[in-house]
Amino acid sequence: MNSETLEESSSLKIGELLPYFCIPGTDGKLYSNTSFSNCACLVVIFTSNHCPYAQGYKERIIALENSVRSLGVKFVTICSNDGQAFPEDSFEKMKEITYSFPYLHDKDQIVAKSFGAELTPEIFIFDGKKSLQYHGAFDDSPKDESSVKNQYVKDAIFAILEGIEVPVKQTHFIGCSIKWSLT
Repeated sequence: MNSETLEESSSLKIGELLPYFCIPGTDGKLYSNTSFSNCACLVVIFTSNHCPYAQGYKERIIALENSVRSLGVKFVTICSNDGQAFPEDSFEKMKEITYSFPYLHDKDQIVAKSFGAELTPEIFIFDGKKSLQYHGAFDDSPKDESSVKNQYVKDAIFAILEGIEVPVKQTHFIGCSIKWSLT
């Protein structure tokens, strides 16, 4: 995986604010960007049920969230895939996945478009003022956790918590494309 800084992207730019959203979670609650207003750091992960890259990172994401939750860090996962064309990513199938943090359904794909998200997993990290500080991959080894050399998300979280500049602000990442609705 190439971890060079991204030159151009249609995604949110570093320093831009968290876009507005209001979508349902698998827990039956409605979540908006204001649901996460009282946190030191917000990690937004676009994911899906069927993507092997997203599946490969699931346990690493859960472990990291468990280790930083008490520090005021909140995680939220969002599935924006077309659930009709890809039934594994339907809201009903999403409800079968267990996270200790919200898993949201972006049925109309408006949230993914507002972020400029393209792949799963794709990660956006915001500071306490909801300013984007990191965008990219979870780490530098999607297939083999034992080969990880750079923990981009963990490093970004701790930099934000320490009030210092995030060392790597953007990385290239690989994953499955978001499955856009054709209607």
